[in-house]
Parts: sequence; C-alpha cells; structure tokens
Amino acid sequence: MKKNFNIVLTLFFLFSPLALVLGDVAISGATPIEAISFTGVSSNYNDGISYSLGFEFSTNSDIYVNDLGFYDYGADGFADSHAVGIFGLVNSNPVLLVSDIVSNSDPLEGSFRYTTLSSPLLLTVGNTYYIAGVTGPVDHYTWNAQNIVVADEINYDGNNASAFKAGTSLVFPNDHNSSDNGFFGPNFKLSSDGAPVPEPTTILLFGSGLIGLTRFRKKFKKG
Repeated sequence: MKKNFNIVLTLFFLFSPLALVLGDVAISGATPIEAISFTGVSSNYNDGISYSLGFEFSTNSDIYVNDLGFYDYGADGFADSHAVGIFGLVNSNPVLLVSDIVSNSDPLEGSFRYTTLSSPLLLTVGNTYYIAGVTGPVDHYTWNAQNIVVADEINYDGNNASAFKAGTSLVFPNDHNSSDNGFFGPNFKLSSDGAPVPEPTTILLFGSGLIGLTRFRKKFKKG
C-alpha cells in the first residue's frame, strides 16, 4: 500500500506543473470588445425589403474577430435570425471570409446580440474589410447612431462607411450611402490575440486533485 501511495504522489507532482501552465495559458487571453458601440439612435427602420447592409472599416493592427452580432431593436428579440459575415478584398474582388447566424438564443450585449465564432478570424493590419448582415423584411436596423465609440484597432469613417445591397441572402454590400453614418445591422467583437477567456478549468482540476490526494492519504493511514 505504501508503495502504491508513493507512485500516486510521484505522478501527481510530476504532472501538476503542467496543469498549472495550461491553466495560466487558458486565462491569459484578452476579453473581446465591440468594434463599434453607441448610446443612442435617431432612426430605427425597416421598409419591408431585405438588405445585406453594414459598414466598411480598415485595421490599424492585426486583430481577431471573435464574435459576430446583429442589432436588436428594443432588446426584445428578433422576428428572424440574421446571417452576418465579413468580406475582404482580393485583387479588388470581394471574398466572404467568415459568416454565422445570430439568433434569439445568443446573448444580448448593449444594442446587439452576439454569436461566438468556432475559430477566431485574423484580419491583418492596413487592409479594408466590410461587415454585412441580412436584415430580413421585419427586424429594424439603425443609422445616424449617437455617441459612437470606435475601437482603437480599427478605422471607421462615419458618413463614408455605409454599405448595402438589396437581397434576402448574404451578399457583398457594394452600394454606398454617404449620409447615414453607418448602417447597424451588424457588428463584431475583436481582440488582439484571438484567445477567448474560458473558465480556468485546469486550475479547478488541479485544486480538486489536491483534495482527492489528501483524502486518499487519510484513507491510506487509516488502512
């Protein structure tokens, strides 16, 4: 019995540093922030026509897109789910880089509901991108938002950023409007390193391992 306990003890202290390292890595990622946020709107609208609409932006540094979102007017849920995607330009031709569906099951943060991507998308510094979301014929979108705050990692040129294209499916929004200070619609959350911030499960496991080892040792002594 003593020999068995010594083996268990050796294995525990051999692998516990690895658990601590993994736990440290798991919690080191930056919390994603909204690309654009605002505290008020002057217009909420839907004319019964579905659009792929959104805005143009460029990057000041390499960033990762962690979440895609869609505007929830009234914060009371959608009539329809919304496809949201980010387009890049390759030789001046639009390419859909990532897309996902935002639905009522996704959490509301500020004015938007966000769905987390299965893998963060890297957007490289100095390039131009477009985010678009399908409005559907019922849910409202907004423009001329008030007190807009733009993340430092991106450039957003208000009146020249609005983009749209009529249609019921997600397409590149190649029409522009120069007077609306962006269409929201879609939004996204970004981080500088792409790593989400999960619960520190490895540290919890490490702690539970210590408890289990203590109980084993007490049982061994009683035996």
